[in-house]
Amino acid sequence: TIKAKISLHAVYRPELELIILAWDSRDLSQEDSNDGAYICLYRKIEGEEYFRFMETLKINERSTYDRRVPEGKSAEYEMRIITRSGKRSEYSNRTKATVPAKPAETNN
Repeated sequence: TIKAKISLHAVYRPELELIILAWDSRDLSQEDSNDGAYICLYRKIEGEEYFRFMETLKINERSTYDRRVPEGKSAEYEMRIITRSGKRSEYSNRTKATVPAKPAETNN
């Protein structure tokens, strides 16, 4: 088991129309880093039962974004570190962001 801890945060940015995910990982050993450690990001959109794999990220990355959450829905995220040899960290905290529904247009 990898002992590293990940603190994950998500926020919707209306001016960009996307969810930004940012994280900090601590205590990753040099041995695990040298073993090809990478991050797996998972997402569960409101109404879904399970988290689904979203993407693989390089271990030194600290942010990514998500444009694929439908308007008016929330998405919950979590991540973990995995090495080439199959060692895994615990999952990060879960974090949630909502993409607001756009107001209905009125025809005058």
